[in-house]
Amino acid sequence: MDAESEHFVETEPSLILGKLQEYFLESEEFVTFLEDWCQNNAYKVGSKVVECRLEFTFLYRNFLRDFEDKLTYFIDRHGGKVEDVMAELAAAEPDSDNHVFAQILSAATDFDIFIAMLSETAQELQDNRVQ
Repeated sequence: MDAESEHFVETEPSLILGKLQEYFLESEEFVTFLEDWCQNNAYKVGSKVVECRLEFTFLYRNFLRDFEDKLTYFIDRHGGKVEDVMAELAAAEPDSDNHVFAQILSAATDFDIFIAMLSETAQELQDNRVQ
């Protein structure tokens, strides 16, 4: 196999998608990104969310931007294209690993889950200050 075809194999969407799943689900780097993001922004939501404020929408957009930028950078760094990875996820057979991963990504970017995640983080930070 020559160097050019070897590079092509490394950029196959299915290989990139497998690496992305591992990165998202198992890497300390991504977990740290999520934890840091939540800890740095949890105070904006607070531990007891009574009503959804407009500010939450802006915060959510910022989260989505940072989340997508992080995953896009990972895909680009590994020689892939976001469009190819998205097409691979869209074509996933029901109950396949790729289909489950697509559902996990969708849940991770759901607004209600986002607000709950920040609210829980705010509560944890508050509890740690009390101790």
